Amino acid sequence: MRGRAHASRIESQPAYVLHRRAWRESSALLEVFSAEFGRVGLVVRGLRGARSQSWQAMLQPMQAVVLSWSGNGELPLVTQVEPAETRLDLRGEAVLAGLYLNELMLALLPRYEANLELFVRYGECLRQQLAADAVHRAWHLRLFERDLLSAIGFPLPLNGDGESGELRVAASYIYVADQGCLIECDPTDRQAIAGEVLIALRDSHQPEVSAVAACRRWLREVLSPHLGNRELHAWSLMHEIRRL
Repeated sequence: MRGRAHASRIESQPAYVLHRRAWRESSALLEVFSAEFGRVGLVVRGLRGARSQSWQAMLQPMQAVVLSWSGNGELPLVTQVEPAETRLDLRGEAVLAGLYLNELMLALLPRYEANLELFVRYGECLRQQLAADAVHRAWHLRLFERDLLSAIGFPLPLNGDGESGELRVAASYIYVADQGCLIECDPTDRQAIAGEVLIALRDSHQPEVSAVAACRRWLREVLSPHLGNRELHAWSLMHEIRRL
């Protein structure tokens, strides 16, 4: 893990754009997830000049770029932008999935805490959203949620509960957050999750469609306290689209 850079200039840093919003007349504020410095806030200027068209195209959420920046303040200035790879052409629900990933990262990751493994996993998950199968895409989101929880210091105890030490396919469990453990429970408990679903999550093995949906609901409850029990915009947007 690498903390905030003390150098006034950072050169050629691989990064993904998490968020961008207009600022003043021709500038933008960026939140990026970089390989060596983690989540970083940046300012980019001159988006109405000669370089505007190419920079505007590259500095879009969910795109991989190579950035250079300078400055020791809270928002260093972007000095160079280059594409890192072929542009990810996310469409439809894949775009919503990417927006959800970005919103989750912005909500949970502090600035200047690098995690190269998570950086690689984020890129993998974005590319997996290009798959045509909706269930396949949804399952990769669940695996990323698992890995993100681990990255912020709250790994899921998927090796079993405190008594048996091993998850059982036929058992049901509840997650006790303040103890960081899974405890066997009655399958009718509202917060129960089936052992077979947890085993699939542990082994990265995609279960049946109904189990993927059950895992989504369970992980949302697990994530909720870390989000301050607030609804993510992407959640309500996905719900509305499914309703329609």
